[in-house]
Amino acid sequence: DVTGDVDLGDIVLQDGFVVSGTVRDPGGAPVAGADLDAFLPGECRRFPLADGVADANGQFSFRVEPGTWDFVANPPPGVTLPTTRFGSVDVSGDLARDFQLQTDPAPFEVSSVVEDPDGLPVAGAIVRGVPASGAASWEATTDAAGEFVALAPPGRHRLEITPPSGSGLGVRILEGVDLPCALGPALSLLPFVDPNPPAAPAPLRAAPNPWRETTTLQLDIPAAVASARVTVYDVSGRRVREVYRGALEAGEGREILWDGRDDAGRPTATGVYFVRAELGRTTTTAKTVRLRP
Repeated sequence: DVTGDVDLGDIVLQDGFVVSGTVRDPGGAPVAGADLDAFLPGECRRFPLADGVADANGQFSFRVEPGTWDFVANPPPGVTLPTTRFGSVDVSGDLARDFQLQTDPAPFEVSSVVEDPDGLPVAGAIVRGVPASGAASWEATTDAAGEFVALAPPGRHRLEITPPSGSGLGVRILEGVDLPCALGPALSLLPFVDPNPPAAPAPLRAAPNPWRETTTLQLDIPAAVASARVTVYDVSGRRVREVYRGALEAGEGREILWDGRDDAGRPTATGVYFVRAELGRTTTTAKTVRLRP
């Protein structure tokens, strides 16, 4: 907590090592525009790579600190291949290595808890994930504690959470969920809402608001948008996080999860944030407040 001037002393930066190579498709052809991300093993803290996008020949070269890393290769838009994760890569010196996208990458375990608005577990809810890559969808059912466990391919997913019949809860849809790192410890369902309410809600809102760990940005979209972008800014106008970029289908209450982290994967500070949604030619904003976790 910084409330005044702070002397941090000397900060020594470690020398990094160069990781270079080519991103290839399953047949060995280079993949131009593939995007590489770096993670510490076992953590969902993404480290930005200044030169992490492959060039026209599929080649890349970036620098990281020495250590063991997980690298994730994301195919560019229009390439129908799944995201591939390369775990526990030892970088103890300059490393030349190619990353080959896989047609059927090894799945990993994802888990969370489905809760009602009061924080109580919801048993019998069906959680369905639809990979943006076109890979087969996956499905799991929550147990008596509201918990579910499933095997899912890495990459961006659309999550559909359907509560049990008669629960009085509504279906929840989360767009653009990057697995394994964007799934929070709990997913809250909201009460069923009449599709024809007497008064239309704001086109962009956050729920819960205020919040501590995560919040959901809800959008009302009267018509499908081919190119949408949702960005979070702090009170000074500095960009904090681009939480979504891509197409959005028409519908009320479209939901995008913000895990409370910035573009570099760091937890954001307590305070006020502004969310800006650019939906084609339409722009709307909303204010949200993060409380101390």
